[in-house]
Amino acid sequence: MSVHKVRHCEHFYEVKPAISIAYLADNEIAEPVLDEVKNLAPSLLRLRLATAPLLAMTRLLILYRRTLFSSSSSKSEFVMITCKIVQHGSAGYRETVVLRDKLLRKPLGLRFKRAELEAETDSHHLACYRNGRLAACLVLKPERDGKVRMRQLAVAEHCQHEGIGTELVAYAESVATGLGYTEMVLHARETVVLFYERLGYEKAGERFVEVTIPHFFMSKHLPGSEEQQDEP
Repeated sequence: MSVHKVRHCEHFYEVKPAISIAYLADNEIAEPVLDEVKNLAPSLLRLRLATAPLLAMTRLLILYRRTLFSSSSSKSEFVMITCKIVQHGSAGYRETVVLRDKLLRKPLGLRFKRAELEAETDSHHLACYRNGRLAACLVLKPERDGKVRMRQLAVAEHCQHEGIGTELVAYAESVATGLGYTEMVLHARETVVLFYERLGYEKAGERFVEVTIPHFFMSKHLPGSEEQQDEP
């Protein structure tokens, strides 16, 4: 079991998975699960729920976080991370647009145009929530030849460096595989190339400029896609 130590707001956090990843067919299950988790010893937490059809699933990961204020005192809490698909045009979708605009567009002096957002109806919109509040989002846009393009991964500033981006990418890969795609491609900003390389993505070609900043083309063969194609 991996343990991550993160420095944030002058405190040190020890973050480790307290529960195995589960898939929920009903979001209402989340609260009872969290209540049950709080009553168990963190070292004994292991829970799997019944699976459901992929597109109805919500990815759930509960983290046990211990805040180390000093060598003599500490505070513990459970952090519930859920990832799910939100429908284009829904309230959840509009919330992700606000986050993408704030983090990816405004810093460059750009704004979303109505035509851009209307053109996203053919894409899959994924959102990640931290204790019920939006923490990150991304877009999956279908392409040809079994490829799907991951776009505009955005992680809220107060949720960065907690592994949430990694969780959302893993969820995106599982969704893409379930939809029959065999390869994930993306245009990665130069500043986050290392992040994607750690997740198994490979850089190809020369650096290019997109939305005024340097990017690289990256791709990854989706694990499990070959097995799915071989099924009768």
